Amino acid sequence: MNSEKDIKRIFGDKNAFRREVALAAVQIEGLGEGEISTALAYEVEPYSAIPAAAAEVAWREIEGDDPSVRIFDVAVVRRAEKKNAVGLARWLKPAMMLGVLILIAVGADYAYLEYRTYRLEQSLAAREPLQRE
Repeated sequence: MNSEKDIKRIFGDKNAFRREVALAAVQIEGLGEGEISTALAYEVEPYSAIPAAAAEVAWREIEGDDPSVRIFDVAVVRRAEKKNAVGLARWLKPAMMLGVLILIAVGADYAYLEYRTYRLEQSLAAREPLQRE
């Protein structure tokens, strides 16, 4: 589970999705806090529209009447994206355009050299009889 500071931040976030989730005690009996957090993220994923892989989860256990069921108060927010990935995505389109321009330039250079080679071969073929004389 997150630190107390993170838990307070998630529960205090006005955009956080909150829901009570009931899980069978035997279902989560041997799980650690991180695994419970992941299980709760998957439980609220259909309702919150936040993928479990991109979710930050904070939870508190609530006392219930039935000991075979554990009830959790769950708050979920979308995990912030890392700035490095955003920075790279910003440069992806210009890099692709530069790559396309380089490929066009290489293709044009190849076509020009083929044309020049053809013209030189024609010129040499025309001069060959004169060179033999």
